[in-house]
Amino acid sequence: MPLYAGFECYSPPNAAHMTWLKSNTNLRWWGYYLDPAPRMAEIRSAWGPVTAVVHGAGVLADKKIADKTQEQFDRVFDTKVAGLRALLAATAGDPLRWVVLFSSVAARTGNNGQCDYAMANEVLNKVACALRHERDSLVVKAIGWGPWEGGMVTPSLKAHFDQMGVALLPLAEGAKRFVDELLPRDVVSRAITARMLDQDIDHVWLDATQLDHFHIRDRK
Repeated sequence: MPLYAGFECYSPPNAAHMTWLKSNTNLRWWGYYLDPAPRMAEIRSAWGPVTAVVHGAGVLADKKIADKTQEQFDRVFDTKVAGLRALLAATAGDPLRWVVLFSSVAARTGNNGQCDYAMANEVLNKVACALRHERDSLVVKAIGWGPWEGGMVTPSLKAHFDQMGVALLPLAEGAKRFVDELLPRDVVSRAITARMLDQDIDHVWLDATQLDHFHIRDRK
């Protein structure tokens, strides 16, 4: 299965990550700035049609609403929302089998200074539900991750989580849970934290415009 490895980011993965990827996987990195369309012919020529989209982009600019600039808001929001829109547009003609979106528990719980980040992740949740409703054969997942031991969690942010008593998700466990989520299931949106207190969110469908009707069922 061809795997499209693209990033809606402002810089490529660091050299150490690139060396590890080349040595241990068959992944390749194609960089782009929000719009992947110009690179798609090259990608399809090298790997064939795109069958999976994994949208894992995210940046932070934590500030209170009164102190947050429009530019800061747009950068956080657009990295996720505009990035997803570009990915879906660029793969509209491909035989997609999986669409996996890296959302966040912040979409439902909120977090100080993260109005933009919470909003963007909730948009991802809603888009996942709409895609699942429109394309029944497509495996669509929006994973509401808790904080990981790495990635966007800087040392200062880790210290903040430690003070709050929030456990971090080990990288190996997070990778395992990600692979588990690729299996077809009815659940579209799920929260995953280090404490493994998952919630399955089943959306109640009336029509495509009524995406706010949902209930939460605790896993047993």
